[in-house]
Amino acid sequence: MKNSTFAKTALSTLIALSLTACSHKFADNDHTATQSVIKQDTTALNEALTAKEKAETAKAEAEKAKEKALADKADADKKVKELEAKIDELKKKGGDSANNTDLQKELEKAQAQAKTAEENLKTAEDKLAKAPKQEDLDKLKKLDKDFEKKSYSVSYIAKKVATPSTDREKTEAFFRDESKFKFEQVFGDEDAYHNGSKGLLKGDIEVNGRTINFNRFDLEHSKIANMWTAKSATDSTQTNVLAYAGKPTDLTKLSFDELKGLNDGVLTYKGRAFIGVHKIKEQKRRSCGRACNWGYELGPVKALDKVTTKDASANFTVDLAGGTMSGTLTSDSYTTSPIPNSTERKKTYDVVVDLGSAKIEPENDQLVFKGEGVTITADYADASKKGTYEGKFMGPRAEELAGKFDFAQTHTKYSKDGDYAHIAGAYDEYGDIQGVFNARKQGKDKDSFKLEK
Repeated sequence: MKNSTFAKTALSTLIALSLTACSHKFADNDHTATQSVIKQDTTALNEALTAKEKAETAKAEAEKAKEKALADKADADKKVKELEAKIDELKKKGGDSANNTDLQKELEKAQAQAKTAEENLKTAEDKLAKAPKQEDLDKLKKLDKDFEKKSYSVSYIAKKVATPSTDREKTEAFFRDESKFKFEQVFGDEDAYHNGSKGLLKGDIEVNGRTINFNRFDLEHSKIANMWTAKSATDSTQTNVLAYAGKPTDLTKLSFDELKGLNDGVLTYKGRAFIGVHKIKEQKRRSCGRACNWGYELGPVKALDKVTTKDASANFTVDLAGGTMSGTLTSDSYTTSPIPNSTERKKTYDVVVDLGSAKIEPENDQLVFKGEGVTITADYADASKKGTYEGKFMGPRAEELAGKFDFAQTHTKYSKDGDYAHIAGAYDEYGDIQGVFNARKQGKDKDSFKLEK
């Protein structure tokens, strides 16, 4: 292929693999959810990636052919000089004519080999000149990297609105308008900096006059992000968007059966998660003055649209051969309490998401997983409910996985006596809990991943 072909492929190919958006609408006594799936053709991307592989192979073969041709030519030239020297020496001594004839024939053969080696060298140099330049390969590699930014799934933790009016509604509409905001702008931002010891990245970008803040966690083949807009004077809440991106495992290059052979036994994957909790209503205590002897009474119920996001660790057990997996997301925040007759203290985590079992299977040349048994241990979660989760394996050999979970609910949490901000009978009402996660396969080889950076 010519250099221009590779450059054209790199510059003209537009990739947008998939976008799954989940929107939620909350009212006092009802809950509705709408989900839309937009799938776009990946043929152009696959052609570009195939072109990159062929280009790299062609260049490597050309370089190898030139190296061999140079070595062959050097050997042939050396042999010609040695034979010429022997013939000259034999002539000076007036040696046997038969020996001279044999050496002459051997010389002619060596000269022919030298000529062939020189022709092979020229052919190799011509092929190398036609092979793609490094800058063309770099463009195709960048295209491959862009793939990771554009294969993403998105969870909106926000209410659905018809006609934007408030700052909150306008912000949410902004996130949904791809002509204004594209998620790869966050996934591709290289100015993000490390925030803390857990490998999290923090950053912000300006898009159409709006500041988008984000926390991100990057692995080699997958990323997750928690995005939100800056609050304004008229908008005390914020729209949070949780998303994951990655390069899905391509089953056209390595089949599911081949992956099973490479990943025998039960595997452990570890990584990070972002969990979003939607609070709908809030009721706190208030002073009632002389009416109750300077005590407290139930305050008014305040309607909210507030999302709290939590960082968490992600742990998965994967059995590719059996086609099943399970996982747990555990928040970083916890409280401790004494353990009777022990110097240790019990840890009670703010939220634990048990994703339950999921089935692993091929779908559209990718390796996906889906489960329906998500349960959540937290005082703001409905213990009677079950949620769903889904995602994909990422990387050429399923080295990573990434996905999201949805836990639909409307749950009332009542306060207890002794709560500083509340009194018995006060309550908070919570809506859906959602999250995104990614994790990397653990092991003693190069696929191992140290969670704490």
